[in-house]
Amino acid sequence: MRVQYFPFFPKRLRQARVVIAAAALVGLGACSAPADLDPNDGIHDPYETQNRKVHAFNRGLDRSLVRPAARGYSSVLPDEIEASVSNFATNLDQPSVFVNSLLQGDLRGAGLSGLRFLMNTTAGMGGFIDAATEFNVPQHSTDFGETLSVWGAGEGAYVELPFLGPSTTRDATGRFVDLFTNPLGYVLDTPESSYGTAASIASGLGNRGRFSDTVDSILYESADSYAQLRLIYLQSRRWARPRQATAQIHMQIPTRTLMLSKLTRRHALSLAAATLVTGAAPAWALNETQARKLVNALVAEINTVIGSGKSESAMIGDFEKIFARYADVPIMARYALGVDARTASASQMNAFTKAFASYISRKYGRRFREFIGGEIEVKSARAIKAGYEIKCVAFLQGQAPFEVTFLVSDKSGRDKFFNMFIEGVNLLLTERTEIGAMLDRRGGNIDKMIADLKKA
Repeated sequence: MRVQYFPFFPKRLRQARVVIAAAALVGLGACSAPADLDPNDGIHDPYETQNRKVHAFNRGLDRSLVRPAARGYSSVLPDEIEASVSNFATNLDQPSVFVNSLLQGDLRGAGLSGLRFLMNTTAGMGGFIDAATEFNVPQHSTDFGETLSVWGAGEGAYVELPFLGPSTTRDATGRFVDLFTNPLGYVLDTPESSYGTAASIASGLGNRGRFSDTVDSILYESADSYAQLRLIYLQSRRWARPRQATAQIHMQIPTRTLMLSKLTRRHALSLAAATLVTGAAPAWALNETQARKLVNALVAEINTVIGSGKSESAMIGDFEKIFARYADVPIMARYALGVDARTASASQMNAFTKAFASYISRKYGRRFREFIGGEIEVKSARAIKAGYEIKCVAFLQGQAPFEVTFLVSDKSGRDKFFNMFIEGVNLLLTERTEIGAMLDRRGGNIDKMIADLKKA
């Protein structure tokens, strides 16, 4: 499985469910630092100045062309037809997945992609119907960027490509090579050979339209959309490579100038602040049964609201109550504020905690409407240093199932979940980066940032 990012015509849009899940659930999960986070790697962005110029170009392209086209596409075509087009595009890409799986020595992945292509091409009427999923054949996706990773190639520098969005030097090479890894390109004549490209563009437009609110919240409502997109992309790509499981993103915070490549007091102290949060005493009293019970209750309430048919405003109110009941809000707020929480007064921390809780509920409660018709299931649990890790699987209509992990602790005196990961995306860290950017924009003035947060 892999990630490709909007807003620019992705080949496959696994990104859609990662980002919609991240944006929707971070409001319930961005709560504290996971003690198991590996701090050995970070963000290598030596081309940040140029990348930000490309990002501005890409945002302008999305605003003027891609977003309007996507909204028109989604408003005209029924959901069923959009899903069929997406299935068709994904199916035509399976031969490339098969080749890359073989190059990685992944025989299981090659078997899955080959079987899915055979079943969907025949029983699925050329791929317009996802027959393989109906027969419980799991989806599998990979690319030549991941092949290079398996072969030992380094990630390289982060880059943002015109029209294509976030990447790394390794993944950019992989994108180019993947133009030639699909055997269908060699056996199909014109115009049949162009069907896959057309279907991929249509599928990308459909997902951009379907998840328009969520994409807009990242691109146009974030204090630093460049840093947000970079963070989400790198976390998810690194998570997708199990042979590089330790390559996690360190808990960095934007500097005052919004240029992460420049060292400042805020950047230099971020590790110390993270250590203070993650170094808290482990929760010895909590047991697996209690942790499972908490997450099962949380998931049950989420599923109830998703399927309630209530208005958006009513759903936001319900999710705000869920957040208050199940999330460790004080720890979440302290971590989100980062280094500056050490110098904030008691009254400032109290004001920030209240403002942040309301901000999270408003910002992400609206995203849950894109979960309508979906559900979340608890699958497993294991003990970690900070408490328990509860793994779940989320199901959205028209999307492959994806992994959601809750971290649960009782260190605040009550059983609460304090963070979530969605396919490797640390939602806590993502929100901390956003708050850091808001604070940077105000020159480090906490009171002004809190005032902005109340309006956001």
